[in-house]
Amino acid sequence: MLYAIWIFLFIALDRLSKVWAGQWLLARHSGIAEALPGVFRFHYAENTGVAFSMLKDGRWVIIALNVLLIAAVIAFLIIRKPKGRLLRLGLCMVVAGGAGNLIDRIALGYVIDFIELTFMRFAVFNVADMFLSVGVAMAAIGVLVKGESAGGVDA
Repeated sequence: MLYAIWIFLFIALDRLSKVWAGQWLLARHSGIAEALPGVFRFHYAENTGVAFSMLKDGRWVIIALNVLLIAAVIAFLIIRKPKGRLLRLGLCMVVAGGAGNLIDRIALGYVIDFIELTFMRFAVFNVADMFLSVGVAMAAIGVLVKGESAGGVDA
């Protein structure tokens, strides 16, 4: 049950950020607004692909892979019941990030991205993407550094 609460909260944060991007950023600032000059800005973009716009014509393939990934991680959380906090929270973030972008892809046909780093050349991304990246890192740190077990007992 705690997994569901975390996942719901993360998805809600992603959804709220995308509503903000669509309503405030796009409507009032023509899609671009400086946030922290020289570091990042908000730049509304509609991404039909995945990371760096790969597979931009493969909407249904992306949706199917996304559903499989989310189902696999949820099944892992339910069946294996990992004990480590970093691992559990990281996997909840992965599920929420995948679900946040999946909602966009199904409802809109694209994912709303709006965070652009200006100090380096990098893809425009969103809160769900951050959840995915940070979640994978947290899960990996939990397993590799902290020795958290994925099998129901701490190592």
